Amino acid sequence: MLDESILVSMLSSLVGTLIGGGVTLLATHMTIRHQNELEDMKRKLTLEDDWRQYERENLTRLQEAIQHSMRANAKCYAQMLKHAATGRKSTEWLIDDDDSEAQRQYLEDILLLSARLPGNGLNDAMIMYREKTRRMTLESQNESQLNAAMNELIKQYDVCMALVGEKLRRCIGSYE
Repeated sequence: MLDESILVSMLSSLVGTLIGGGVTLLATHMTIRHQNELEDMKRKLTLEDDWRQYERENLTRLQEAIQHSMRANAKCYAQMLKHAATGRKSTEWLIDDDDSEAQRQYLEDILLLSARLPGNGLNDAMIMYREKTRRMTLESQNESQLNAAMNELIKQYDVCMALVGEKLRRCIGSYE
């Protein structure tokens, strides 16, 4: 027969081993859970960084497209104004093909780039910019209407550039 003290000692060792093993398992589980949380946070931050970079690139390209579009609009406006000043009918206002194509291409770029970005305010402003461009080039019938349409387009240009600039600053500022 085993001595009672040996049995108690063995039982204590067994209980100690079981408790130690349980504590080790619990610590391991907590460590793994913490590592998983850190990995999830890392993935989330990577996705946020990727989104900010995507948004920043699109906003920069949109800003450039708006700027180029306004230059093309100004060229077309100058040509149309010259024709209007001579008293020609608006149907006789011929615009250089390259300038007209540049204007069309930049408006298309604006449409595509603004559709990629979230926010109805920005999209609405870009829609209005394209509409005011259309009014200037297609609806103006005389010099007075042409000048008024161009003034409206310039105001909308300022609104668009301010919105894009604000979004860009917010996008870049999110790193702070």
